[in-house]
Amino acid sequence: MQLVEADLFTWRPPERYDFVFFSAWLSHVPPQRFAAFWALVADCLTPDGRVFVIDELPAVAAVERPAAAQPVPAVHREVAGGQVFRAVKVLYAPDELQGRLDALGWKADIRTVGWRYFSTSLRRRRRSTC
Repeated sequence: MQLVEADLFTWRPPERYDFVFFSAWLSHVPPQRFAAFWALVADCLTPDGRVFVIDELPAVAAVERPAAAQPVPAVHREVAGGQVFRAVKVLYAPDELQGRLDALGWKADIRTVGWRYFSTSLRRRRRSTC
């Protein structure tokens, strides 16, 4: 295993992978970087590669502390020691996320897990060669 510290929005994969997994990350991708982020995920995969994602549903907004007047949806997060930070927080309804992924060429099977989470298994849709 190799640990890489990098800016995910500029990093490029050194190789292709059969499987990519991320949890509690998609909701921190700014909306204007959504398409570019998924292009990066596609660049990380082998032709038959899959992606698995776990993240939070819109109901979580009820327990978040919204950060007002931000250029992207954001919340305040307090860490040990009392420091407060702003974090991007975009909560997608499953049908909205399905539509956005579909428009980018992904086939997703989104399932809810209770009131708080969703999971989805994805793969790139095969392009027609006709």
